[in-house]
This record gives sequence, structure tokens and C-alpha cells, in this order.
Amino acid sequence: MGVCGNPECTLPGGKVERKGMLQCIRCREAYYCSRKCQEASWSSTHKQCCDLRVDLQAKFEAAEKATLEICDKLVVDLQLLSQLS
Repeated sequence: MGVCGNPECTLPGGKVERKGMLQCIRCREAYYCSRKCQEASWSSTHKQCCDLRVDLQAKFEAAEKATLEICDKLVVDLQLLSQLS
């Protein structure tokens, strides 16, 4: 069982079979029991949370890419140093 991400969901406890849930395709963090609940949550609260999550994810991915590029350069530099020794 899953729980609908809409705090105003009318299902008891917002519980629904997980296989029937809809996922926010933007942030992939929120799940809903129906399109109606997804739309209601988007206009009330989820848009702001989703924007923040997507922004943070993009910043994380950019930092991760920069870190990997630095590591790759260090590996090349170390290989060059070892050839000089």
C-alpha cells in the first residue's frame, strides 16, 4: 500500500494500492492516488516543493559532474607523474 501525496485526499488515510499510483514526472518524489489529487496538490503545495527539489537536483548533478571532472584530471596528472619517476 502507498499513501497519496495530497494531504486533502478523501481516501481513508490516503491509502491506495501502490501499483495504481501516479508519480510526479518532474521530481519523481510525490505519488498520488488519482489525477484529481495530483492536480489539487500541485496547485496547493506541491509546485513549490517540486520546484525546489528539481533545482536542488540540478545543482547536485552539476557539482557531481564537476567533481568527477576534477578526479579524472587528477588521475591523468598522477599517471603523468608516475611516468616521470
